[in-house]
Amino acid sequence: MDFWLKEGSFKMPILTIKTNADQTKFERRFFRDLGENIAMHCGIDARNVMIVVLGNQSMYFGCSEAICALASFVITDDLINNEQKSKISTDVFKALLAKGVPSSRTYLTFDRIEKSDIFFNTKRLARPKD
Repeated sequence: MDFWLKEGSFKMPILTIKTNADQTKFERRFFRDLGENIAMHCGIDARNVMIVVLGNQSMYFGCSEAICALASFVITDDLINNEQKSKISTDVFKALLAKGVPSSRTYLTFDRIEKSDIFFNTKRLARPKD
């Protein structure tokens, strides 16, 4: 059994960024640096952070097709508190701004998910609550 499948040990935040910015702007260093910062704020190993960037998306925000982003940070309910969310959001906004995505045209949501709704390596992470 993998170490993160043990009771209470699964901590793998997933950051998904959809943007109409050029996908090629998001190089390996972007993922590494942002992943390490997220891991530090969550108190986990950077190997447990997943980041997905979907660039070149057709997006329309504020009556404009100007560069923008929609980001979603999916976490299990016991992973982070509000202070950590603030630090993570600051890092995400800074990282996107460095790629030409204005903070005023970026939305970031934090979405909680039950461990029983997560499957990894063919296994459910927790028993469903009845």
